[in-house]
Amino acid sequence: MVKFGYVMGFRNPRELSKLADADFYAAMFEQIEYLDQTGFDTIWTTEHHFVDDGYLSSVMPMMAAMAARTKRVKVGSFVLLGPFYHPLRLAEDAALIDVISNGRLRLGIGVGYRREEFDIFQISRKERVGRTLEAIEILKRAWTGERFDFEGKHFNFKNARVLPKPISPKGPELLWGGMNPESIKRSATLDLGFACNLGSGEIRKYQEALRKLGKDPAAYSVVNTRQVYVADSEDQAWDEIAPGLMYQMELTGSGWTRAVSTPPAVIARTREPFEGARSLVRRGA
Repeated sequence: MVKFGYVMGFRNPRELSKLADADFYAAMFEQIEYLDQTGFDTIWTTEHHFVDDGYLSSVMPMMAAMAARTKRVKVGSFVLLGPFYHPLRLAEDAALIDVISNGRLRLGIGVGYRREEFDIFQISRKERVGRTLEAIEILKRAWTGERFDFEGKHFNFKNARVLPKPISPKGPELLWGGMNPESIKRSATLDLGFACNLGSGEIRKYQEALRKLGKDPAAYSVVNTRQVYVADSEDQAWDEIAPGLMYQMELTGSGWTRAVSTPPAVIARTREPFEGARSLVRRGA
């Protein structure tokens, strides 16, 4: 069954927005309450740090606030960056949010990639996979509510217990966010859902990996993101979304620190590659 969610990055670029941060967040929570009422399955947050437009960095407090302001819709991370968390603290925060939301929390976890984030947090990129894998094991054990010890390469402790115990029977649903072939196989091996920001090819690889392990893909969640904008016409949609979309593309290409405003002529030129695809769709190709 296909369900529809909504991703919120909480980005407030000064190049495009005239809202003060307090007004911006108030407007975002109006959207969140609306989404709760209109049948969306999950509202997803995403995480990055040290970005000029205020890209959401405090994912766990935001999901707690979203859980408190909603009644039905699930709240989730697509994805939080595992290397930057102590897994016991993450387990505590996630357990509490799961209780507040009555079992509506979903956690997508990735390993991160931006060098700036690792440098400023003083965490080696070489450790990102190992730290995140240990964190996932710790999360699963912590959410049993029982005391436990852990001895790993990155984390070592004794006699830890995380309370309150999550409402969800096995703890919040976990999804793995990683797109290369080995990472996709890892999500199947770890018995996790798949948070995919690419396409059908990666989803097929994940499902094939599950089948090779004797697992039924229908029992696992796949969350896939697409850019969607609704308007009365294609031209209107493009005119309204172009500045924000070009801002996002420029920011990603510039290394996630700062984007410059896009001249109207450049925005106009970016429409050209879409015309061919549009005609193919109309012909049913």
